[in-house]
Amino acid sequence: MSDVALLLAKWRESLTRGKDFDTWGQFVEASEEYSRLSRQILKQLATEHNFFTGEQKKILGKIAACLHSRSRFFQNLQDEEISLDDIRQLCLVLGNILSEKTEDFPITVPELAEKIFQTNNNSFILEEVPNDQEDTKDYGSLLPRISHEADCHRLTIKIVKIGLKDPSEFINPFITVSVKALDGVDITTSQNTPTAKTKENRDIHFDCNVELQTTIEKLPQGTAIFFEFKHFKPKRKQISTKCWTFMEMDEIKAGPACLELYKKPTNYCRKKLSLLTVKPLYLHVFLIIHDDAE
Repeated sequence: MSDVALLLAKWRESLTRGKDFDTWGQFVEASEEYSRLSRQILKQLATEHNFFTGEQKKILGKIAACLHSRSRFFQNLQDEEISLDDIRQLCLVLGNILSEKTEDFPITVPELAEKIFQTNNNSFILEEVPNDQEDTKDYGSLLPRISHEADCHRLTIKIVKIGLKDPSEFINPFITVSVKALDGVDITTSQNTPTAKTKENRDIHFDCNVELQTTIEKLPQGTAIFFEFKHFKPKRKQISTKCWTFMEMDEIKAGPACLELYKKPTNYCRKKLSLLTVKPLYLHVFLIIHDDAE
């Protein structure tokens, strides 16, 4: 078997493994497999000497982009633009890439939130964030309190801390706060807390305020506020979601609250929830309801 055949066989095996994980609902493993294969393909295409024609390089680049997109979906970093059925089609494309007959690529490659490759005369360049930059990066994107409206109440959510088994392992941890309808549609703009600076025992402390970008009275029935704990993984140079939780409308009451933590991926429809741990570890928040013009 030639070198190119061996390489493609290895890639097909990896893609099939990721597809199987995806089919079985093992989304963490599927995401890791897709991400790993995407980078392997791009690294091969970036070498000066490779086995592929210009047309084959374009197809492989599209395969890598689709895999990257599916992986990011499982990390809750973007919407689902590549489906499991698309992944099944990729298996066929990769299996036939050496065929003399070149057909149109069967999948619409999404416009990715961030580029994973650039093309210039069929050469592929990986974009990576230097470690020294990522070590000090702050993902905060908090918005100011909205204006006062008569007979309406504004909500401030003070994110106090989150309890996790080993806080020291998380680099640049932050929490994404979003407000979504029962069908998962955004009600307001999502916000990221600043990177947490303090870790103590099993707690990561944030001590920051998130201002709800609409009044409580304007929240549609079935709305929930979601909190996703995220952190940076230097080996993969990407943001990963560790766990998540949510608060429904009947829980919006002034004062402290402890929210159970659930395993990823985030389920905005709030179905089939799986606890992250049976240990008493929670997200601690404090709600402040404003009924004045301050």
